[in-house]
Amino acid sequence: MKFIDLTGQKFNYLTVIKELGNNRIICRCDCGTVKEYDKYKVKTGKTKSCGCKRYEFINSGQYKIDNKEGEKFNHLTIIKELGENKILCRCDCGNEKILRKDRVINGSIKDCGCIPKENPNFIDLTGKVFGNLTVIKKIQNKPVKWLCKCSCGNTTIVLTANLTHHKSTSCNLCANKSRTDKMHHGFKKFSIRCTNIKLISNRKLAKNNKSGINGVFFRPKLNKWEAKLGISNTLISLGKFDTKEEAIKARKDAEKKYFEPIIKEYSTKQKERVRKSYVGQKFNMLTILEELGNNKVLCHCDCGNEKIITKSTVINGGAKSCGCLRASSMRKISISHKQEKIVSYVGKKFNHLTIIDELGKGKVIAKCDCGNIIEAKKYNIIDGQKKRCNDKNCPYKSKRTHKKVNINIIGKKFNALTVLEEFSIKDEKGKNIKKLRCQCNCGNIIDLRKSNVINGHTKSCGCLNKNKHKIIDRTGQKFGMLTIIKELGGNKVLCHCDCGNEKIITKSNIIKGGIKSCGCLKKTTK
Repeated sequence: MKFIDLTGQKFNYLTVIKELGNNRIICRCDCGTVKEYDKYKVKTGKTKSCGCKRYEFINSGQYKIDNKEGEKFNHLTIIKELGENKILCRCDCGNEKILRKDRVINGSIKDCGCIPKENPNFIDLTGKVFGNLTVIKKIQNKPVKWLCKCSCGNTTIVLTANLTHHKSTSCNLCANKSRTDKMHHGFKKFSIRCTNIKLISNRKLAKNNKSGINGVFFRPKLNKWEAKLGISNTLISLGKFDTKEEAIKARKDAEKKYFEPIIKEYSTKQKERVRKSYVGQKFNMLTILEELGNNKVLCHCDCGNEKIITKSTVINGGAKSCGCLRASSMRKISISHKQEKIVSYVGKKFNHLTIIDELGKGKVIAKCDCGNIIEAKKYNIIDGQKKRCNDKNCPYKSKRTHKKVNINIIGKKFNALTVLEEFSIKDEKGKNIKKLRCQCNCGNIIDLRKSNVINGHTKSCGCLNKNKHKIIDRTGQKFGMLTIIKELGGNKVLCHCDCGNEKIITKSNIIKGGIKSCGCLKKTTK
């Protein structure tokens, strides 16, 4: 954009004294103050004075604030105007609160906060049952909490998410009982004489163990090694020793004395447990004869075969036979395929080809009416995709004829172009290009491509494009209250208003009627 020097020009109450660059100017106001301003804001009229006119307007008494004291908006009654967009309000509940004036008038604030906002996604859980808990009532809003009664008679407070996701299904007492019951059940499974077999047989060393063996530790006050052993909920002291080796030996002897009988008793009880035997039972076509261990069984099929199969697959129904069912079904399918009639096309004629023999895999030997014998795909001949042999001398070869129709277009008019002459030239590659010599409506004669003229791609010699982008000078013309004094370029014009002001305005807005004055009409309407 071209730089426009505004020195000496007047905009509203400001006269430009000097251009500083970077869109900054120094102006003198009518009151006499000299100040630096933004050039764009001064030109567009956003900045009209140094600020003196604003204070004059406020002090004149014309500027009034709407007093809303005593008026009621929703549940709030305005008591007093406090200024700076603040008001003192009294709610219907009796509370007094300082609020923003605009938000009270617009209705975004309807009360002092005493009326809770209703959540559209809220679901009432009162009376519903979740496990052992029955919801009685809601006791808190954020977060939503419910008072629930357990089947044992106790009451508890639970969050909505914990109820709906089934994380809480009982009170804390019942939950703790269920946890302890599970633990006791686990201990009972691997315990004999109140001793856990897992702790005896595969117990790991503690992190603070320095001796390397469980139950052996050093007493620094006595300067001796002590050995202990725990069994049947009792702790047995094995004595204090001067050396570490003596304490370890005492511990090992105690383990043989107390632990080995318990481990042997546990192993014998495990062996005595009789697993459920499936020998003699029948599942589908299989009868179990013998259990072989490692989840394998020997089965007798109804067809007479005996086979070793996985036990779980036999019981679950995954294996129904020794494999004879599948073989018989496959045999039936193959027989049904053989019984199907295969259609033969030998001797049949399609277009100019007669099928002589079928080779299999979808291929046939066919004879053309010209005498040639060819090999081709069967479905291509039947569908009519192949109608003859591929010989060049075949008399049944389709002859393509292209009729070239020459239309005389000399004297005809296409848009702004009239055809005078038709000729052809060769390009760099040696191809013939058809061209037309045409006369435009403006009087110019020009050579153009024939295809571009006929298709309408080229409509003139180029004069239409020039006229399209012509800038019409509007100097002296009047639109509304504005008279254009000077064209500044870039869709900007300098205008003189009927009130006497001069202002730079967008040209298109003035012509369309979007702007009718320098802004004085708005002031008068106010």
